Amino acid sequence: NNTATGSVSFQGIADLQIRKTDAPTDPVVAGTQFAYTLRVDNHGPSAAVNVVLTDFVPAGTLMEAILTTNPGGGGGCVIGVAGDPARPTECGLGTIPSGDWAGVRIYVTVLPDTRGVLHNDAEVTSDYYDDNNSNNRVTEDTTIEVVVDLQLTKLAEPGPNYAGSELKYLLHLRNGGPSTAMDVVLRDILPVETSFVRVKVLGGFGHCLLEATTPDVVACTLGNLGPNQEFRVIITVLVDPSVPDGTLITN
Repeated sequence: NNTATGSVSFQGIADLQIRKTDAPTDPVVAGTQFAYTLRVDNHGPSAAVNVVLTDFVPAGTLMEAILTTNPGGGGGCVIGVAGDPARPTECGLGTIPSGDWAGVRIYVTVLPDTRGVLHNDAEVTSDYYDDNNSNNRVTEDTTIEVVVDLQLTKLAEPGPNYAGSELKYLLHLRNGGPSTAMDVVLRDILPVETSFVRVKVLGGFGHCLLEATTPDVVACTLGNLGPNQEFRVIITVLVDPSVPDGTLITN
């Protein structure tokens, strides 16, 4: 009874830290692309085994690509569904030795009609005990800006035009983007030498009416206009019979 045998179980401890930035700029324009750059550092003292980074990519975005960097080996991602907390994006980063790091870059496109602030959470775990959980989760907020390029052209029906006859104007409205233009309203102040007859919207769902003003004003509520989307509006007017020959009518 002078000898004894025992065993000691050692548990690995790995203090993982996650950091995140959005680039190239903040704010980001709706309809353009940017990237979330994430870095996971292992402050040890043990190597972190089976490191998993989870990113809850926000709604209002479309994920385009993911790149991983892990000098210690490993790396592979499953793309989730933006805005669905039950289906986040997960990246297995393998083993990260003490003092080493791994990186993930997620490229997303902001949908053209996204507004407000994108809120993105990410977290990191491993199979080993982490004695500092305060740096295992990170949040990045990205402000969304709206930039639209509304382009309006107008053509009159080719002449000759006569007093007492109808004249048509074709208005072509296009949004050059990159963001969606919200609540678009098109107003046309008709020439004093004419009176309103009718209006027709082509290429979209719009509603036009004649405002109770002098001279006549046609106002068209066209709703939202996405990037590269366009509307055509045809306005028919009646040229006053008393308009003298040679008069230049300006609209």
